[in-house]
Amino acid sequence: GLLYPVITPRFIPTCSEELLLGLGKLAAKYNCHVQSHVSESLDEVEFTKCLHPDEGSDTSIFDAAGLLTSKTVMAHGVYLSEEDVSVFINREASVAHCPLSNFYFANGIFPTFNHLKRGLKIGLGTDVAGGYATSMFNSMRTGVISSLAQRNHTGANYREHLNFKHAFYLATKGGAVALNLGEEIGMLKSGFRFDAVVLDGGIDNIDIFPNEAPESLFEKLCTLADDRNVRWVFVQGKKLKSPQS
Repeated sequence: GLLYPVITPRFIPTCSEELLLGLGKLAAKYNCHVQSHVSESLDEVEFTKCLHPDEGSDTSIFDAAGLLTSKTVMAHGVYLSEEDVSVFINREASVAHCPLSNFYFANGIFPTFNHLKRGLKIGLGTDVAGGYATSMFNSMRTGVISSLAQRNHTGANYREHLNFKHAFYLATKGGAVALNLGEEIGMLKSGFRFDAVVLDGGIDNIDIFPNEAPESLFEKLCTLADDRNVRWVFVQGKKLKSPQS
């Protein structure tokens, strides 16, 4: 199918314990996806502590309600503790990394590279309400910039950073894995659904040189492309109307 039902508690500060427990039971009963926001900003983390002084972090509260599963995707996660990340990994829950939105309101940077190395499932998001761009190309670029900013300004803990290849993974296979659909979508592979875009690098926003290496062209598409470069869109093998027509 193209659509899946999803349980969506807004975030901890606006949800009662009774509501969260009820939603956890629904998610278990119908084996459906769960989405919300987790440890997204300093203000939100402090607000949660004020409301739930004896119940731990956002992660602890969601987990106690049965809302952290292999079908859970939580946005942001900028202030997840090491213990929180361990819970996410053990539950096979995922984080939707929204780098542009995080720049605007989170007062911090999600340590994407370090969390990937630990085994946290991460996909790339745009957070429509929290930034000015809904383009996945833009999110890929901003993800690399935020990772570089973290390395440059926070010292030895973040010596490694994302590059365009990591960003492409997060926007494709990483997102599929985060949604617990990693064996169905996210790759051009026999037996997978053919969800794909065809990109055209031969327009004015990208300079292509004679005999340019494929990897160089791929890097240019990742770092310079936008909606003008989208020639065709395929969903489950069906060619949709061209964005340019």
